[in-house]
Amino acid sequence: MDRSTQNAPAPQAQSGQADATERRAARLIVTSIALVSVTFGAWIPFQTLYMMQIGARDEADAAFWVGLAYTAQGLARIVAAPLWGMLADRVGRKQMFLRTLYFSILTVLLAGMIQSPWQLIVALTLQGIFSGVIPAATALLSVSVHDSRMKTALGRLGTVQYLGMATGPAVGSVLALVVGYRGVYFVCGAIVLAVTVLVARGIPADRVAGVARDAAGHAAPGRFRMNSQLALGIFAMFMLFSLYQLRNVAAPVALFRLEPDHVTVLNGVAFTAAGIASAAGIWLVNRWFQKASMKRVMVTGALLAAGSHLMLGMVSSAWFFIAAFALSALLHATLFPLSNTLVALNSDRERRGTAFGLATSAQALGMMCGPMGSALIAATSLTIGFGVIAASLVGLALLLAFRLREPQDAASGRRT
Repeated sequence: MDRSTQNAPAPQAQSGQADATERRAARLIVTSIALVSVTFGAWIPFQTLYMMQIGARDEADAAFWVGLAYTAQGLARIVAAPLWGMLADRVGRKQMFLRTLYFSILTVLLAGMIQSPWQLIVALTLQGIFSGVIPAATALLSVSVHDSRMKTALGRLGTVQYLGMATGPAVGSVLALVVGYRGVYFVCGAIVLAVTVLVARGIPADRVAGVARDAAGHAAPGRFRMNSQLALGIFAMFMLFSLYQLRNVAAPVALFRLEPDHVTVLNGVAFTAAGIASAAGIWLVNRWFQKASMKRVMVTGALLAAGSHLMLGMVSSAWFFIAAFALSALLHATLFPLSNTLVALNSDRERRGTAFGLATSAQALGMMCGPMGSALIAATSLTIGFGVIAASLVGLALLLAFRLREPQDAASGRRT
């Protein structure tokens, strides 16, 4: 017997090693997002209050500056994200994930050093051009596991993302009392730095081999193909992020009007409760999704979320608002991992960087529209604003009911 053949690993051993590597990469990606999400959640409850501290005239003016900053971030990301996505398919999704982490550190620190509300626009614009951690991690995870395991992997990613954002407001509220609003940004920058080291050293580079090469030797994946179901998934992401941002930026304003003397504490409680509820919603939908179709879960979730948002515009107590806010977060959260799965399963594996780059642009557009909408309703009627969110979710439910086709791999579990 040939010695090389004799010493070669058995096919079962190779398969087991590959599965172990896949699981380790997935665990590290999920852990990284859990930690980064803590930093994202830490400053959400007081961002409008931070603007008031550094020069905004009142709560409506603060919401305006936050909305304008997110608009600038969205415009920058709309342009940049597809380019980074295409580059990810050529040089590797891990490299793009690391790039987002590097620039997140810089932009978070910059946000902590601003002296005037308009300077937040500069920080978030740079973040829009160079960052985008969650979509980059999602793209990396989608090519790091088999398609048959993607629903579970993306579900876990969504769960820890919301758990991190649930912990973040509580951590941010405590830190704000100790080190002030600015100090929270510097602590968050240190957390992202630790995550960057973890990703660089612990996660193997994803493969871009197996596709054509150009004259310079770079990977040149096949032509990207858009189809109606991929477009539907990207549009759903736009709607969900737009409504999510509108609700989240409007919530501190609503609580300020209901209970101005304790708004910082109430904000922390509201967003912590919402994050925990969101994680619970994702856990529940992951269990249900094993037996129910994607269409049924998404349509039902959108309709129930619409009803919960109507409640937000009707309550007159801060604590009832927090309860309704948590319920709306639970129901809204069921739709996020499913829209990610819809995008992943309706795009070629070699071009998922491009697909999620386009999805990131849609998310950015939503992040731009949502805060500007919140600034408008803060100046007019919060009740009408939450009613608009509810009506939009009903419209999304109807669109999904008539246009969504169950992805074949989501139903069969077949690997592609």
